[in-house]
Amino acid sequence: MAGGWELLASETTDANTGSGATIDTGTIAAAKFLKVAVYSVGGANHRIALRFNGDGANTDKYAVTHTFGWQPSGNTSNGTNESLVSQDEILCMGYASGDSQSTIIQIFNPSQGEKLCWIQSLDDEVGNPSAYQGVGKYADNTQITSIQVVNKGSSNMASGTTITVWGADDAGNQSPNPNLPNGAIFEESDTGKHYMFDGSQTWNEVT
Repeated sequence: MAGGWELLASETTDANTGSGATIDTGTIAAAKFLKVAVYSVGGANHRIALRFNGDGANTDKYAVTHTFGWQPSGNTSNGTNESLVSQDEILCMGYASGDSQSTIIQIFNPSQGEKLCWIQSLDDEVGNPSAYQGVGKYADNTQITSIQVVNKGSSNMASGTTITVWGADDAGNQSPNPNLPNGAIFEESDTGKHYMFDGSQTWNEVT
């Protein structure tokens, strides 16, 4: 379980961005756990994807297995399942036909080894929105310290499209380490013995 979440970045586009355009967080602090929220304002057939650390075209570092086009009403007949390997980004939604899309990506971001992603999104279609879910990975040993939103569709991500990133580490689960002064005394309750702290890491019995 991660410790407390800290806001690392939030970027919003103030103009339409065409096919292939990117919104970049810039450099963010390294964190073992990342939570990414993307709200993409719709243009017909826009489709967002993520890249990390500027790794894009011809890197083949990404893979994703996903399902999109299924609907909470139970209409799953038009759902699509795909497994994509050796990709240049991680897709985060199906094609949004003019609808805005809300996406949450949770990332396990260790300092070594592959980075694992869990993705969920939902479009803003009135009455019967379409959903997307997937799992992906980024095959790189370098910790993620920047994130790019890429428009993979044929039209614009409109003004107001936003990426927000939070980070956390394991520190929240660690026991507090008190800053004890040299000479601090501890009494062992079951034996009555007394110990004195040497100011570094050793307790010596007082005789």
